Amino acid sequence: MLSISSLIKESKTYLDKPYIKVAWHPQLNLIIHDWKGFATFEEILEVGQRTLSAVQMEHATKVLYDTRDMEVLDDRSRNYIAGEFTVKMIRAGIHYSATILPEDPFAQCTIQAIKGSMERHLPERVRYFNAVNKALDWVVSQQVIPKSGVRLVHQ
Repeated sequence: MLSISSLIKESKTYLDKPYIKVAWHPQLNLIIHDWKGFATFEEILEVGQRTLSAVQMEHATKVLYDTRDMEVLDDRSRNYIAGEFTVKMIRAGIHYSATILPEDPFAQCTIQAIKGSMERHLPERVRYFNAVNKALDWVVSQQVIPKSGVRLVHQ
């Protein structure tokens, strides 16, 4: 059974703060967010910037959000993630998103507030899970079809 921390150790780190680790796992072609605790709006903006940089630098098409240990976000942070950040991620090349749901019921409300926007922008390409392995299996198995119609195969 893989853990998020073991995946992060095998990855290129883009941001390492007490509240989050953002990393790129080259073998899985995957951006990973490992949330821990509370982040301010300014910190959320930094997470967004670093994540977008990682997506662009690595030509990432998939992201895994581990929010099990995330705390409640303020309204500005939720609105930023649900709006501007989500749109920028899609424009930068993200096609699939898997989220491991938080355990805290209040943090679950944060995810519910963001969920609708994600599903509007990426219908059928966003999934929510309670287990790491299920989230990872699903997101890694997704194949991105380039505009030319040629199917990319996971390597």
